[in-house]
Amino acid sequence: MLYYPGFEVKDINWLKFALLYLDDLRPIIPQIPYTRENYLDSLTLKIMDSTDLIREYCPDYKEGNIASLKAMEYFDNYLKNPKIYANQFNSSYGHANYLPDKWRNKAQQNYILYTGKFSTDFYYYCIDEGIAHPCDEGIKIHEDLAFVYMSFLAEVISEANEMEAITDISKYNKIILNNNKILSKTIGKELKYAINNIELNLPCDISKISIDKFIKLRSSRGFNQLRTAYTNEIKNLIEAKEQKNYGYSLENLLSYQKDFVRFCHQSFNMLGSIYLTAFGIHQIAGDNLTPIALLSTAIGVHQNLNAVVKAGEITETFKDIHNKHLARKYVATLRRTSL
Repeated sequence: MLYYPGFEVKDINWLKFALLYLDDLRPIIPQIPYTRENYLDSLTLKIMDSTDLIREYCPDYKEGNIASLKAMEYFDNYLKNPKIYANQFNSSYGHANYLPDKWRNKAQQNYILYTGKFSTDFYYYCIDEGIAHPCDEGIKIHEDLAFVYMSFLAEVISEANEMEAITDISKYNKIILNNNKILSKTIGKELKYAINNIELNLPCDISKISIDKFIKLRSSRGFNQLRTAYTNEIKNLIEAKEQKNYGYSLENLLSYQKDFVRFCHQSFNMLGSIYLTAFGIHQIAGDNLTPIALLSTAIGVHQNLNAVVKAGEITETFKDIHNKHLARKYVATLRRTSL
């Protein structure tokens, strides 16, 4: 996930969810001639040093130039026709005329856009229009316009790299919906389902659990394997809903034991002895053998060539059962998370 508008996630609860669910977050951070301690807070640095969640994305000149051209065109429209765009900035029609004055008020230009995110033409355009003023890091601009610019930059980067872009700031949703389609409907559904199910399985309100718990959980051995399995089951859940299989719940999809029994029953005539051996080995070895290793061990016991050929056809089913097993362990891990 490409993260914008800033370098850091401001919503701590959303950051906790990201630690539990997302593969990674890639804030847009250009090359800066300072150490990270000068522009990142201690929590972000801790997460970067302790987990694999946050990885910086450095935009190139072409990406910044395309975003700059788009932004200049829109800024012109905003400045010339503020009444048309007032609702995007949560301003009433009556106060629309004051928007340009607000943006040109130097005292309210307090959001830094770093050099490396925009073109030289954009820099001089903003200075000449009075909507920004220079600073050591780049320019200072009003938050409204900074978010518009960063949404364009995120759109350009996401399209060029086939990435999804995401923000935890809902204030400017109208701008995102009107100007960009940088978060697909599928991913939006996935995140919604994931947030709801994760919150349901936590022992208490996510806001009451220390973020250090989530950092520790994310960095613990084997957690990412469980997290990935859970992510896959969320996708399966969405697919079931879209196919109008309303009887499916996350608990149903994670019930790998039912799948194992049903699958064994259907295939018993073909590989009955293999399954019985595999099940016996599983009872002894527990989780120490993956389903693939389990199946291979069982086949080795029987040395039946025909069974081996047919066993290759059911490898994917074992993978699916194992994935659900891991996803269940993920849910169990969340339920054990305490204050």
